[in-house]
Amino acid sequence: MNMSLKGLCRAFINFISRKIRFLKYHIFLYFPLFFYFGSRSYIAQDEGYYALQSRWILDSGNWLAPMWWSEPVFDRTIGLQWLIASFQSVLGNSIFVSHLPSLISGIITLIATYKISQNLLGKDLSWISPFALSMSFLWINNLHLATQDMPLLALELVGVYSFLKTSSSKDNIWKFLSGIWIGLAFMLKTFMVLLPLLSIAPYLYLYSRKALRSKYFYLGIVIGFLPFIIWLILSINLYGFLEVSNLYTKLQHLSSTDLYSKSPLYYLWNLPLKTFPWSILAIIGSIFSFKYFSLKTNMIVLYYPLILLTLLSIFNTKTPYYALQLTPYIALQSTIALKYLVQNRSNIVAFLSWIVSILGLIFTSLSLLNLKYKFLPLAFSGDINIASALLLLLGLFWALSIFTKSAKSFFGFFIIGLYLSFVILVQSGLLSDRIPDFRIAYSNIVFPEKFHEEEVDFVFPKGNLTSHSFSQVVSLALPTKRLGHRLDETELLIKGQYAWIDNSRIPELHSKTYKVITKSPIFRPWSLIYLVEE
Repeated sequence: MNMSLKGLCRAFINFISRKIRFLKYHIFLYFPLFFYFGSRSYIAQDEGYYALQSRWILDSGNWLAPMWWSEPVFDRTIGLQWLIASFQSVLGNSIFVSHLPSLISGIITLIATYKISQNLLGKDLSWISPFALSMSFLWINNLHLATQDMPLLALELVGVYSFLKTSSSKDNIWKFLSGIWIGLAFMLKTFMVLLPLLSIAPYLYLYSRKALRSKYFYLGIVIGFLPFIIWLILSINLYGFLEVSNLYTKLQHLSSTDLYSKSPLYYLWNLPLKTFPWSILAIIGSIFSFKYFSLKTNMIVLYYPLILLTLLSIFNTKTPYYALQLTPYIALQSTIALKYLVQNRSNIVAFLSWIVSILGLIFTSLSLLNLKYKFLPLAFSGDINIASALLLLLGLFWALSIFTKSAKSFFGFFIIGLYLSFVILVQSGLLSDRIPDFRIAYSNIVFPEKFHEEEVDFVFPKGNLTSHSFSQVVSLALPTKRLGHRLDETELLIKGQYAWIDNSRIPELHSKTYKVITKSPIFRPWSLIYLVEE
């Protein structure tokens, strides 16, 4: 009954490879990547800001203007805030409910990616595309953020798939859908929709000119823009053209500011890093795609993302989440790479298995060292060091891939190691409990009796906050049961009032009798005070 280590590993590999076939049939595998049921907290910028504006919609009944306390702030449209407020009006005000628009949009992106893959690459391995997408850090991170980016990506992918169908199907519904998404996307993120439209323009010119001449396409555009047009007209009538024109002013600011300006090469290193290891496979897939696929297919899987990457790189403002629009195409190219490598590229697979197994050994070593020296930045969850757990699990599976005999077995270990690591990442709460220290500190405040029945004001001048102070204000306002007013001056505070105030302004209260309820360092520069009733 003696069996060598190598024999045991091969027996385990054979068992795992038989189970790989079940992946494409088990939708429940996505469940632990989507849903986390532990404690949650918002990251202040930007999801906390959207959640706060959605709360003001429900508190004030004003569904027209994005608000900052009682003042309209037209620095963005109100599409996402409508979605969040709509869900909260039905299901209640909770952080989980605020994330439902992103979670539902994430499901749509997976389905659309699968359908695009099936349409362009065939049915055999099309299940890999959404699976690879779900295991890209950039995608999974934005899935668990209550921001505009995942809904925008969902609409873009629906648009791309609709354009594909218009070139092969006579059904008018696809022409309608290929138009309606444009206006809805504009309502979410205004002029950002121009980038995917410019990127897909060559495909439309070559293969979908008939759709562009269809009345159903333009009917879709009109209906898609109706929410934005109605909202814009009502907003101008109520708040004036000058106030609402800040929408355009914000675009000018983003295109010229140096605050988010980065090198034109920014996405060439940031995107591969945030989508590793699929970015490496995508490079291989791009070579196969250029060599074997038709121009029509490459217009979507190769040239569309290249044009979009170029446009994003030209735009002065660069942030990691703009590149989210490219992640489905990295998944598609990874599917192409796996398709051809599994079929007839044994030498390349052998080379990759050595590279992956070496990386596995490195990750395993780092995890063991980190258990002792704790030098990696990821947070702890109870007694578990998440960084060590992730690296150890991924490292062990990748290190064992050297014992595989076939390409299918190798990629089975490759994918399973990634999948289990991403499950740990999501279920650890790192992507849902963004500021746990702040959440715990707030919950530990010893509030006076009946505090939650009283309004709490904030004292700071309009438009005069540092980025850190602004984030702290958002984080403090979100858990406050009854938000009061924003006050410019301390003189406006009255007896019996609670307020968050900048520590540097507390000396201005010298003529008033007050009590400091909390001055925790984690809330800096803010302290919660109570104006004593004499």
